[in-house]
Amino acid sequence: VETNEDQAHLYINGQKYKRDTARGRLVVYLFPQKYTVTVQKDGFGPAVEQTVDIKRGVETKVSFTLAPAKSILAIHHAPAGTDVMVDNIRVGAAHPDGEFQVGGIEPGHHTVTLRHDNYKPLQSDQTFSSGKTVDLQGALEAMPATGTLRFEINPAGLESHVRIRREGEAQDREVTGSSVTVPEGRYAVSVSAPQYVSTVTEV
Repeated sequence: VETNEDQAHLYINGQKYKRDTARGRLVVYLFPQKYTVTVQKDGFGPAVEQTVDIKRGVETKVSFTLAPAKSILAIHHAPAGTDVMVDNIRVGAAHPDGEFQVGGIEPGHHTVTLRHDNYKPLQSDQTFSSGKTVDLQGALEAMPATGTLRFEINPAGLESHVRIRREGEAQDREVTGSSVTVPEGRYAVSVSAPQYVSTVTEV
């Protein structure tokens, strides 16, 4: 048996052999018949099982190439539909039960980002190891519900002042610009300008 790795476990007909490969080789003496053989090593992907026909007095060679196993990312308890991104590449979305798993991630350092429209994004730097699973809790912090107030003042070009006051608040708040993002609720919007009558609108 030849492999590209030392200390690889040999399996013959599904049974683990008592010795591992050394310097990429292992010699086994078997009775003449057909056998299925494969090798395994922690941190490496499974090798394809091969069938060999051992004949009396004949040396039969079988070779295996082990490749580093990919890593797995598992997300738990995320809001349904949360986008899962690895290094800014979308790899899928959380299922209705809040779970998600994806394999094939190269070992090493990666940035995992969880995004959902109604929640604050979560970004985490993770170290992935060959053949291992990185478990990440996806419970996101809910964002307060917000809306946008957009102002159109006629005639245009006036030196106007816009103030808003949310229901239940004691004081107005002056707004600059043509729009403002505010928590949902009921607002009184007042507009004033020199030589014009002030107006108040509820939204």
